[in-house]
Amino acid sequence: MKILILGVNRFDSLEWNLKETFKKLSISCEIIDPFLFLPFKYRFIIQRNLRNFTKIEKYYWHKILNRLKDIKADIIISTVQDIPPEIVKEIKNITHLPVINWNPDSFNALIWNRERIITGDYDLWIYEDKYFERIFNLFSLPSLYIPEGFNPSIHKPLDIEKKEAERNGADIMIAGVLYPFRAKILENLTGYNLEIYGPLPFWLKSPVLKYHKGKYITGEE
Repeated sequence: MKILILGVNRFDSLEWNLKETFKKLSISCEIIDPFLFLPFKYRFIIQRNLRNFTKIEKYYWHKILNRLKDIKADIIISTVQDIPPEIVKEIKNITHLPVINWNPDSFNALIWNRERIITGDYDLWIYEDKYFERIFNLFSLPSLYIPEGFNPSIHKPLDIEKKEAERNGADIMIAGVLYPFRAKILENLTGYNLEIYGPLPFWLKSPVLKYHKGKYITGEE
């Protein structure tokens, strides 16, 4: 069996961890990153702006479709949240394969990505934010709730004494996108020593921003 993943081909991304997990299950897997040539720091901003230019967006995705014509696989998993619905149909027509949407993001992604997550003609939706459950049930869409947090193969507890950790580490640390609702929760915890890592929305206003380390951490780090 072979699985093709459309998504971020970068160490410790969801796609990378899925590929590593599939390999352990003796399942062949390949990642095609539609935006590989973009600097990771800016790729999602450029990707969102691409939606404002319909003709350019369609031209870009048709170049990706050409790459899929000769792909040999059994299933396609897309973690890309904003594939135009008509492109999803073309992917299925060209490959004659089932296409799964695996959304690793929160409910915010639905609005930011013009609700393309649910308007695409996918065969299955996998989600990790329970807010999606009501929408999938409302439209009777086949879906699976699969929460994911870490890969035990590379995200391992440190061999460190509790006292040393308390002396040198933060009381509370979060690594991930600082969504507004996460910032709101952390605002109630500013009496503690906080450390925040990960992508930061440029428009976010919150007193917890002073705890952000301006760094994206992966793997063992």
